[in-house]
Parts: sequence; structure tokens; C-alpha cells
Amino acid sequence: MSRTKRIFQYIACLVLAGVNYSFAQSDDKVIDPSKPTNVYTRINNNFELTNLKDGTQLTGYRFNLSYAVSDFQTTLEVPLLYNHNTQKVGMGDLRLRTFYVPHTDYSKTLGGLGIAMDIFVPLGNRVEGISSGNWSISPGIIAGIMVSDTYSIWPILSYRYQFADPNLVEGSTKNIERHGMTFQLMNSINISEKIYVLVTPMLIQNDFTTMQSFDYGGEVEFNYMLIKNKLQVGCFSRKLVNSEYSSYRLMFRLFL
Repeated sequence: MSRTKRIFQYIACLVLAGVNYSFAQSDDKVIDPSKPTNVYTRINNNFELTNLKDGTQLTGYRFNLSYAVSDFQTTLEVPLLYNHNTQKVGMGDLRLRTFYVPHTDYSKTLGGLGIAMDIFVPLGNRVEGISSGNWSISPGIIAGIMVSDTYSIWPILSYRYQFADPNLVEGSTKNIERHGMTFQLMNSINISEKIYVLVTPMLIQNDFTTMQSFDYGGEVEFNYMLIKNKLQVGCFSRKLVNSEYSSYRLMFRLFL
């Protein structure tokens, strides 16, 4: 049995276990994921379509497991992708995140503060177009500005360091050491107790050594709490202008 199939079976077992556990719990605790500094234990299932500038199209499933303890949340994200050009399937870039929330008080103007560290690990085959082939780390900080009971603004600043590939071919411009930064301005809009929307313009400097790596665009995310404190469904899109990147997802979140 291939490694991809084994991992997919493990993920399926975790999802089924999460469903059984989630629906067995009481709904006394109010779940409000519209504020990013609220941390929860949850399973996030994403079905996605991505289009790249070179004509590559990827479809697949992205598994996301978050485990929260007190003010800390650890997240493991594993994508299983199919490249329509190469007709290959495999693992994408694994993401491991640690998130710490030292402050939340939504009655104040500065309602939330969080610090994160992301590690990206290439698991798939770069030649087959499944994985970027890049190891990278990305520390970041997020703050929440409470404009009203239904509207808040969340500036996010993150730095990204990409490690050079030790097997890099001389003269290649891919998989080299890079230092970059991303600025996002997330707007969280609560339409009702069940529905909220996130609108996030962003600026990206992928490599400080050249302005040709500059990019900009944004994300839009719609979420609906289908079953109170248990099951949330939603959709997501991201578009970047200079890189001609677009991605779309359908999401199903189980809160445990």
C-alpha cells in the first residue's frame, strides 16, 4: 500500500472519530470562529481547486486538524493533490502551526493579539508538480481592532524564510534561499449568529532582493454554522494578480 493511501486512511479514521466525539458533546460552550484569536479543537476538511500561472491545475483534499489547550493551538495541515497536467497524485506541502494568544478582550478596541509560527515541509514530488519542494518557516503576529459588535479588523504581518535546496542546480532561480514578508488586513463581518464573512486584501513580497517578486490580491471566505457549536460549512477563494494564482475551496469544519 502506498504512503499516500495509508495517510488518507488515517485521515478518514480521524474524521470519523471526530464526528462521533463532536456530536456526543453538549453545546453549552459558544463557538465563535469569526474572531481569529478564539482557539478551538477542530477538524477542517477542504475540497479545493487551484490554478497556476503556467497553466497547471490542481484539485484535491486538504485535511486540517487543530488542537487547542488554554491559549495555545497547534495545527497540522496535510494536502492530497492531483495535478491534471502531469496526471500525478500525491502529498503537497505539509504545514505545522503553533499559535499563542496572550490577549483577548473583545470589549476593548484592541480586542485580541496572537503570535504564530508556521513550518512548511515539502512531502510531494516537485518534478510531478505536486509539491513546491521548498522548506520554509514563517513567524507572524495578528491583532484585532474591535470596530463594533459585528465588525472587526485584523492586521496580520508575517515573515517567511525559504531554505535553499541542497541539491540545487547551479544557475537555477528555483528553490533558492529567500526572505519575504506578507501583510494582510482581514475584515470580519458578522451577518447573523450563524453567518460571517472574511474579506482580506493582502500585499506579498516573496523575495526582498527583487521587486519582481511582489504580488497583491485578496481572499474572501463565507461561513455558515449549520449545527450550533458542532458543524460549520463554508467556501473560500484567493486570487493573486501578478502571479495569476487562483484557488477555491469548499470547507466542512467539525468542532470537538
